[in-house]
Amino acid sequence: MRKMGLLRTGVILGVVIAFGGASAAYAASESVGGGTWQYGLQGKKPGGITYSNYYNGSKSHGSSAKSGKGLNRSPMVGKGKWSYAAIESTLTGNQAYWRNE
Repeated sequence: MRKMGLLRTGVILGVVIAFGGASAAYAASESVGGGTWQYGLQGKKPGGITYSNYYNGSKSHGSSAKSGKGLNRSPMVGKGKWSYAAIESTLTGNQAYWRNE
């Protein structure tokens, strides 16, 4: 069974509205799917980085980062390793995901 998580666009958008065009950062870490998911937005929007990093000690897994520029999916990695995905941020549509197998 595959499981997937999603960082909703509204969360990042709320941070950007709060900080305007200034250099802003939003980062979060959650325990999900039996692992640790770190995701966020770094730098100015547009032109900053939307990222998603995921660690799972017992399952193969991966992470993805999405923006108006497209989707960047990490390859699936084995248990006990981090997966990394990042993409240039845009004004809207910035999202982060994790997945397990």
